[in-house]
Amino acid sequence: SLLEDLSTYRKAVKREGLSVFSPAGTDVTSLRRELIDRFLLEYHAGWYQLNPVAQHVARHRLEADGVRAASTHARAATHYTRHFQARRLVDTRRLGGHFVEARYHLVTAGRQDDLGLIVGRFAGHLRAQIRASTQVPTDSTELDERIAVLATLLGESGPRDLEYQLARCFE
Repeated sequence: SLLEDLSTYRKAVKREGLSVFSPAGTDVTSLRRELIDRFLLEYHAGWYQLNPVAQHVARHRLEADGVRAASTHARAATHYTRHFQARRLVDTRRLGGHFVEARYHLVTAGRQDDLGLIVGRFAGHLRAQIRASTQVPTDSTELDERIAVLATLLGESGPRDLEYQLARCFE
């Protein structure tokens, strides 16, 4: 069950991401250790990710039960949306990835109302960080991330004043 739940994540997660799916009253540490010992869960530099083959098989089994899959995506969404419920949003680089993942899980779980809330918070944060005169990133990884975040945000009826920054990034 834990393996199928963890297959919902598309990216590696920290320990808190594993705790979202831990069954009540169980020791997460021992479950995590067992998955690692069986080569189903990989651990690298503080990040956990399922073995790609195990993830594919587990996700296929999970998606066979649509109700359970939606519930699992809803719980994964809470892991990512917590960043947008903080009093103050910081670290735009990390927030972009969290926003993309939160959007994916919220849409998959059918929670568009919750998506609207984080779009508003994140859009306000980006408006404060990115202006018409803001430099376009020169690093290709950072540029790709900014394009992905802005394209995703604008696809969700985000603020149109950020379109200029997206156009400059494409240029």
